[in-house]
Amino acid sequence: MIVGMKSLDSIVVSKRSVQIGLFALLVFIIFVIPVCGTHFHSYLYSSSFTLLFIGSLFTIKKKRQNALKYGVLVLIAFWITYIFDLRILNILADVTISFFFIILVIRFLTQVAQSKKVTASVILEAISGYLMVGLVLSYFMVLAIFFFPGSLVFPEATKPGLADVTYFTFVTMSTLGYGDVLPNIAITRSLSIFISVTGQIYLAVIIAMLVGKYSAQKSD
Repeated sequence: MIVGMKSLDSIVVSKRSVQIGLFALLVFIIFVIPVCGTHFHSYLYSSSFTLLFIGSLFTIKKKRQNALKYGVLVLIAFWITYIFDLRILNILADVTISFFFIILVIRFLTQVAQSKKVTASVILEAISGYLMVGLVLSYFMVLAIFFFPGSLVFPEATKPGLADVTYFTFVTMSTLGYGDVLPNIAITRSLSIFISVTGQIYLAVIIAMLVGKYSAQKSD
């Protein structure tokens, strides 16, 4: 088992392939799954997040076995929650997935910051990072709703799922604000403000970073 885990570090996968694969999975999770039948959501999300973890493992050049140890916990919690529908494990799964996504976001931002030139790969990583931030914030809101049922009022859904919360998160993060979903307690209101500010800060920082790198690239 140890040999097998150590051998992960020696596996080389095209960086472009990994980037495109992760981006495609994020697009599928955020834009495609919500339009599928709600009875398929749980399975599609579980399967997609499993593939997302496996793909992200290859963005790490060293010590993949350490990432695998953490990822196994994520996947076990996620699939046990899906199979047995246990509330306590549901919380554990959401928390571990949130931390996992945070690690990925940091990974994307680090690679964008360390890049010397603005390429298609860098832009793709920046976009993937933005989508990943949205998923992280969606899980924060899911946890808030779990502990405080009814704290986010939807026009039709009496029991909002991840697809509903993701919709609210990205609408808030982009400051579009349709107003059809209402946070009605202090915690979800504060979290909504945090989501809005985080989205704007991400765009401001990343765009400034990319413009600065592109300007320096042009002047060389």
